[in-house]
Amino acid sequence: MNESEHTKIDAASELTEEQREHIRTIENLPIFPYSRAEILLAYRGQKPVTEFSLLLRKWPRNEIPPEVNEEQQRIVHTVIDSLNLIGLPIQCAKIWRTPEEYSGAEYFEKATYMTSKDPEALERAKDLWTNRSAKTRQEQRMVEVKLGRLFGYPDTATAPLGLPRVEREAAMYQHEELPEDIRNSEAERFHFFRFSRQHVREEFAVVQQWADEIRRLCPRLYQEIVGRGR
Repeated sequence: MNESEHTKIDAASELTEEQREHIRTIENLPIFPYSRAEILLAYRGQKPVTEFSLLLRKWPRNEIPPEVNEEQQRIVHTVIDSLNLIGLPIQCAKIWRTPEEYSGAEYFEKATYMTSKDPEALERAKDLWTNRSAKTRQEQRMVEVKLGRLFGYPDTATAPLGLPRVEREAAMYQHEELPEDIRNSEAERFHFFRFSRQHVREEFAVVQQWADEIRRLCPRLYQEIVGRGR
């Protein structure tokens, strides 16, 4: 028996049938793979809160926005109902659309949702997200720090978010600048935050833990993400 087979058996043996069913529900949600991965981590308690977006409608530039169609309504209701059934309450944090100055061929409208096993953390995250645009620039930066912590990002990765733009960019890696072993690893596909220059190894250890959890519990989703690349 190879190592991956041992891993699958170990993962299955520690879960109840109900938990396995919940994980299958998450795996089959009609949303992007990265969103499913983050929801799985929230379900397992490795991320206090997670956020994701759902498309509501899209339309050609300079045309009147259409009504939300039945298929998009079905997807939204499926996701909300599914998460509520497995103990992940969901809140709509914001509905937003393409700004008027956008020059692309299509406009779109999306809803940003948040979910968590912790109702208090979910409420805090929603309030921060909803009200951040009404604050000063420095207050907005500190909101980003607080949201990052609620999303389970390491403190060393969220601290630079509170800095002015030039200082923040100097303190954080761009993807192409990452150490080669991290940049080329499978686990790097599962980082949902930017790495800091001073603590990249410790932060990557958190990402590796997330990747291992997803591979252990949901190998199909893991392979779907790894196969997409960045």
